[in-house]
Amino acid sequence: MRAWITIVILALVGGNKIRFDKRFTFSAESGFSRFFRVKLKAEEFADPNTALGELGSVRLLLPNGTCVSCDDNAVCSSPHQALDHHTAAEVCRAPRDGQRFIWPRNDGEDRHYDFSFELDTSHLPASHDFLLELSSGVRESGTNDAESAGRQVRHWVGTAVIGDQHSSAWLKIPFILNGNFSHQVTATHDVEFPKSADDLFSHVCVTPNHTNYTVTEHNLDTSEFVVDAECADKYMGEAKVQACSEADQPYVLSGCTAEFCAMARDDMFIERYDLTIVDLARPSFAVYATCGSDYQGTASVEG
Repeated sequence: MRAWITIVILALVGGNKIRFDKRFTFSAESGFSRFFRVKLKAEEFADPNTALGELGSVRLLLPNGTCVSCDDNAVCSSPHQALDHHTAAEVCRAPRDGQRFIWPRNDGEDRHYDFSFELDTSHLPASHDFLLELSSGVRESGTNDAESAGRQVRHWVGTAVIGDQHSSAWLKIPFILNGNFSHQVTATHDVEFPKSADDLFSHVCVTPNHTNYTVTEHNLDTSEFVVDAECADKYMGEAKVQACSEADQPYVLSGCTAEFCAMARDDMFIERYDLTIVDLARPSFAVYATCGSDYQGTASVEG
């Protein structure tokens, strides 16, 4: 059984509930070590009796309108099977006529969401303000008949999460699409995390194996990376430190190599001892000695 230790802080920002959660284990569904995720659940359809649902596009935008989810870095999915040739993955693109994800409506208690997209936060700017844009589906003609219009979702509930393996912050977003669904309807909603969530966007290096080095870590964030290093005892050289190229990867230490012991060469030494040499490196020194045939006592070796 897995035990959880959870510290929860609740706050309200812009009318949306923010929840912070620090726990020992956290993972992204996509496998990203640091992620931004939005899950959408359809709550109300234009036609209450429709058996199908439609969605035209979902995009995450910066306040200046730049789309940060429109490239291949976004992982878009749905628990529902697509009912035509347009897949859930296509919905994370700019809206266009004929682009629509159609799924079989399911109002059962086991339904947790209808659509999800997730991003690696290394592809996001250091910002905590975004816009979520939703567009209804529309046929290639640019208009919908009554049946297609009835499939559109008037009321969505979204859950936006930013997190990593150790902590997360999330908020609920009520999303209303108002308009005539005989044409495409588009709306945006603020996704505004508080300033204290900014650390989840940071790209932090992890500590590598540093047997050869003595390190002092001041800041592991790649934007302000500061780590001091020097060669450890029994190592020599000039220690160098380089920040990691990707978040959650070890930073790079180089420049220090092991010191080696030299063999004694005088004839008297060689005559008195029989040696078994395994390793002359000082950190892992391993040399064993016994007294020579004409000598007695307990031989010992120090590196």
